[in-house]
Amino acid sequence: IGGSTGLLGVPPYTTSIVCYILAGAAVVILVVLELGRFGDVLEAIRTDTVAAEASGIRIVRVRMAVFGVSGVLAGLSGALTAGFLGIVDPDSFGLNQVNRALIGVVIGGDTSALGSLIGATILNIVPQIFANFSDFSLLFLSIVVIVVLLVRPEGVISRRLLKRFVRFVSKSMKRRKAVSASEAPSTSAHQARFLRSRPRWDRLQAT
Repeated sequence: IGGSTGLLGVPPYTTSIVCYILAGAAVVILVVLELGRFGDVLEAIRTDTVAAEASGIRIVRVRMAVFGVSGVLAGLSGALTAGFLGIVDPDSFGLNQVNRALIGVVIGGDTSALGSLIGATILNIVPQIFANFSDFSLLFLSIVVIVVLLVRPEGVISRRLLKRFVRFVSKSMKRRKAVSASEAPSTSAHQARFLRSRPRWDRLQAT
């Protein structure tokens, strides 16, 4: 299919809106998975493989599932890239792209899909900010990586931070429901007193 010269003449079937929609859907699905039981299993395997296997987790099946999901997402992104650029060239996925992907994961966080998305966003925004100073963009990006590694080695958004945020939101929602439930009986009691006093008013009007 073109060999080392690549595949030319790919029809432009990919648009920016399609890329944004599919990327957002992929991030939402991955965040839901990592915040659930599957994410706890991955965290246990990442922390201690021996302890995870001793607790009954089938590590081989979990790794095969993760590898399969990663392959599907990588193939989807490659298909979108080919439809967007109109060409499939080996030079388009060289060492530079691999390094950029790794830097994005380091900045955003390797335990959260949302963190990786934020890291990739930062990685693409920095060269645009320093477009007039292209020689300093790599320097600034290196400083950002060093600061993140020193301040937050787990990345800007980790799975633990995301779970804390979700727990905070759920607690606040439960608190609001409890407050509204406590206010509801007082309103109903007021209506009941009004309905009890209404026959007296009707009798007074009748007389």
